[in-house]
Amino acid sequence: MRNWPAIQSVNVLFLISAVLVVIVGAALQIWSLLWGLVATEVLLILLPALIFLWRSRLPPRETLRLRWPGARLAGLSLLIGAGIWLVAAWLDSVMGLLLGYSIGAPADFFPTTSGSAALLFFALAVLAPLCEETLFRGVVQRGYERQGPWAGILMGGLLFAFFHMRFQGLLGVLPIALALGYVVWRSDSLWSGILLHFANNALAAGLLVAMSLRPDVSIGVPSLPAAIVGAVLAFAGLWLFRRGPAPAPPPAVSEPKPVSWLRQSWPLVIAGLIYTLLATAEFVVGRFPQVMALDDLQLQATSWERPARWQYELRNLLDEPVGRAECRLTPEAATLVLECKMSQAAFEAKTQSSYFNMGEIEWQQTARWDRETLALLSAERSQRSGEEHLSFTLARDGDALRWVMEQEGQNRSELTLPASALLSAEWPWRLSAMPFSVAFASRATVGWAAFWEGPVNAENWEGPVAQSTVVVVRGAEPISTPAGNFVAWRVTVGERLTAWYAVNAPHTLLRYEDGMVTYELINAE
Repeated sequence: MRNWPAIQSVNVLFLISAVLVVIVGAALQIWSLLWGLVATEVLLILLPALIFLWRSRLPPRETLRLRWPGARLAGLSLLIGAGIWLVAAWLDSVMGLLLGYSIGAPADFFPTTSGSAALLFFALAVLAPLCEETLFRGVVQRGYERQGPWAGILMGGLLFAFFHMRFQGLLGVLPIALALGYVVWRSDSLWSGILLHFANNALAAGLLVAMSLRPDVSIGVPSLPAAIVGAVLAFAGLWLFRRGPAPAPPPAVSEPKPVSWLRQSWPLVIAGLIYTLLATAEFVVGRFPQVMALDDLQLQATSWERPARWQYELRNLLDEPVGRAECRLTPEAATLVLECKMSQAAFEAKTQSSYFNMGEIEWQQTARWDRETLALLSAERSQRSGEEHLSFTLARDGDALRWVMEQEGQNRSELTLPASALLSAEWPWRLSAMPFSVAFASRATVGWAAFWEGPVNAENWEGPVAQSTVVVVRGAEPISTPAGNFVAWRVTVGERLTAWYAVNAPHTLLRYEDGMVTYELINAE
């Protein structure tokens, strides 16, 4: 009679490890993402499982199924893991589209050196399979196999999927979770699960490294064609896996004393509540980030000590070049002076959902910011579109900003803005001084020189207009511009404006989309 783990005991172990990962693991990864991942896997996932085996006096070799499955099943495990990853990556992207958000990543998640890339690969592709398979297929699944092999596969897989504490990514984790349980049971070897898990995570880590170092190269994953190929590979691998020798009949296992359902399941109830809270928070923050915007946007002193110059190429929605822009920043004793000029050719752009008809535009603008607070002090702008000439001036008026627009020196419009307002043609550069962190959100007011409602064309605008909106840091991502490859913070202002900033100070503006054209950095000095 063998003494396998009791279901009540593995439920408690699952809860302990989950709480450690949520609390201690999160703190470790805030301190250092990559080394925090290493510590989380070893200290918070593997170590509790090993302590459990020791305290329960369970033989590790027999309990964990530490026997080699043979070269054939090992190779099939790698094939299945690679195929399922292609499917899971596509499912993740589909869920992101359906839910309307994706989980933002911190800047450290994207390696920019060979050392950080190697550490990321080691943590995700080597440590994670070893540590997580020991806990879930080695201990948790073994405990639930008291109720039969399929109960062990199902419950071990479900607990593994929910252990990741993701809502948007839950669907993508389920296929691999169930496949892991099946190959471990069928081969009677934990190494089958470790190899499958390795193949899955190695492809994910490899793609992440490739995207980080060469975002200019399109890989074609995730995509539906890649998911179809992955599904074929995974099903073929599982079919061949099943044609191998049948697993030995389960040995007789000593029965623990009967316990009530509540006593056996209370750890899962608590873990379920934790998952529900975290999943709800993820959905709300991802889908409705404005609820996090409790305060007005506050900028901070920057590291600009010397003059800077940035040149941009303008491209329309069809990715056609339509103009150039250049900005110069000059530090002064108490202010920062931004001088920008832009020249854009007329263009028409038709997409499946939009039609843009823009005339030729030229403008130049000067803005002055307080050097310590980055508050806007004054601005002047001159704009010409065809035969029409517009001019704008903005100046401090007590605790507010007074914005005046004149058309051909006659038609005059005025607008009062709060002192913290952002101006449509200067804020993309001023937000280089915002505090960047994932899911950061603040309220802001944007002053528009020209604002469109409905189809965008020269006859359908009004200005100046003040609009209350929310500034959100969506997360970091690799991007490519004519100036090079970067890891950048993606920031949205309302629903139609997006800007990308270099993750390293002084957080140069790398790309800016205003809903009509995209500014791409081509040179920085």
